[in-house]
Amino acid sequence: MQFSPKQLLQFDSFMRQNFDAAKEIKTTPVLFIQGVNDKLINPRAHGSLEQLERPRGSSFLVRLESICFRGNQFSPEDLSFVRTWIITMLHT
Repeated sequence: MQFSPKQLLQFDSFMRQNFDAAKEIKTTPVLFIQGVNDKLINPRAHGSLEQLERPRGSSFLVRLESICFRGNQFSPEDLSFVRTWIITMLHT
C-alpha cells in the first residue's frame, strides 16, 4: 500500500484516538478482533490494548485475515465464538 504523508498522519491520529477512547471503557465488556495478516494495522498493536484496564468478560479473537467478517474470510468457528460471546455477555 502507498500512502501520502498526510494520509499517514491522519491514520496515526485516528489510531491514537482509539487508544484514548478505549481508556474510557470501564464497565462494558469488549471483544477485540485482530487479523494477523492485516496490511494496515500491525497485529502487535492489540498488545497495547491488552495493557488497558479491561472490563470483566472482555476477550480477544485473533484470526488470519485483516477484516475478519467480510466475504469468506471467516470460519464457522469464528462466527460461533462471536455469537457465544455476545449471548454470554447479554446474560451476565
